[in-house]
Amino acid sequence: MRRGRTVLCAGLVVALAAVCGGAMAQPPAPGALDLGRMLAADPEARKIRVVLTPGITSNRDLTDPVLQAARKRMFQGGAVSPRALQALADLGDGNAALRLIKRLEAAGADTPPATIAHYYGIAAATGRVSGLNGLVRTLRDLDPTTTSAARLAVLRDIVVAYAAAGNSTAAAAVVEFAAAGRPFGPMDDAIQDLADRGNPLIALNRANALIQGGWDTADDLTRAQSYLKAVSQTAPVRAQTFARTMIPVLDARIAVLTAPRATQETDR
Repeated sequence: MRRGRTVLCAGLVVALAAVCGGAMAQPPAPGALDLGRMLAADPEARKIRVVLTPGITSNRDLTDPVLQAARKRMFQGGAVSPRALQALADLGDGNAALRLIKRLEAAGADTPPATIAHYYGIAAATGRVSGLNGLVRTLRDLDPTTTSAARLAVLRDIVVAYAAAGNSTAAAAVVEFAAAGRPFGPMDDAIQDLADRGNPLIALNRANALIQGGWDTADDLTRAQSYLKAVSQTAPVRAQTFARTMIPVLDARIAVLTAPRATQETDR
């Protein structure tokens, strides 16, 4: 509620400045958004799954009878060796990938985060949201200098694909990783593409950046307003409310910035 009052007060100051022809002191830009909380109230968005590759979905997808037997035991709750789990995971079995990670963690193995991220990525790519959640957690500890560029590119594509589908965990991760500059480096292209597609959290991120960096630039605020208008029509209620509150604030600020300055005569 405190943030809501701050936004409304900012809107009032801007509106008064516009009415007075800019005679008042120019108001500062509204405070930066806490994007992590903005869409936290939308649990359904965290459940959105993406299937980038079908992987192994049946024993009929396997030609090795040993792996067929291992997979059958896996689903029956029987013992499966780590080597068999890894072989199944490497062939694209998302269930085996998750079970392999649990086995490695339970054994206390000093497994590199890049390896854990790889298998979480397999699980996520085959449509398992728990794989995405584990991938995001692991990526925070991943050292990009010790991970191949090819593997990083694959993991980046998985997270971005989930964000594009509307998964809020992935969208928040894109914002987080882009701001940190790691593990993927610059992500301006992904941020812009997702914002243009109407992803609510990413669109709010772009609007926030434009407002903070372009409060004195009408063009930047107009672009920010376009993102807010999209959010106001499609996003969860909490984000819609914020966007609808900010749109008139930007209207007033743009009016101040674009109003012609009155010519004052000077007595001589």
